[in-house]
Amino acid sequence: MRAFLGFVRKEAFHILRDKQTFWILLLMPLVQVLLFGFAVRTDVYDIGREWDGRFDLVYITIGALSWLPDLGRFFGVAARLLAPGAALAVYEQHPFLYLFPTPGDPEYDSENELTAVFSYFRTAPWEETQGIDYIGGTTYASPTSYSHTQKISDILNPILRSGLMLREFHEYPHDISLVWRHLEKYHVVPLCYLLVAHKPKDGAPAGP
Repeated sequence: MRAFLGFVRKEAFHILRDKQTFWILLLMPLVQVLLFGFAVRTDVYDIGREWDGRFDLVYITIGALSWLPDLGRFFGVAARLLAPGAALAVYEQHPFLYLFPTPGDPEYDSENELTAVFSYFRTAPWEETQGIDYIGGTTYASPTSYSHTQKISDILNPILRSGLMLREFHEYPHDISLVWRHLEKYHVVPLCYLLVAHKPKDGAPAGP
């Protein structure tokens, strides 16, 4: 949930700062529908086999992976959607960040921002009953939602098992979520990463 809230804060900040961004946000989905067609599924796990091998790129960025309870199944779908030689790119916040509380959390201490409070090996999902308004930033009671934290190995291994080949993996000291921006000044832990993998060109099957 914290990853999602960071994404919402970032988007709300840009919308309120720049009206052009607001119109782009409204009009871009319409333009995409006109140019590229329609959404296939709202649940990525249910994307049908008729779409296999038809895409040159699967791109995943901030606030996506934390909502997926089964990364093995997810990356299996992504792998089979890719054409031979096509790429998977993941640009996400680093799992190390989940060690640290953020401003507003009861555990947050501004004098000890680099003190690890949570376990890197946490397996239980985060439970949240508070929603947030995209535009106004107000919160409200919402149905219970669940988000997940994953170790780097929890991300890499399903990608490799899906038949994709790791091409690049980079870690960076900048924050892309706007939630852990206060840690940028330390340059001690990675705050985000970029992962690129590709599907072999030899036609070997990928995905479940």
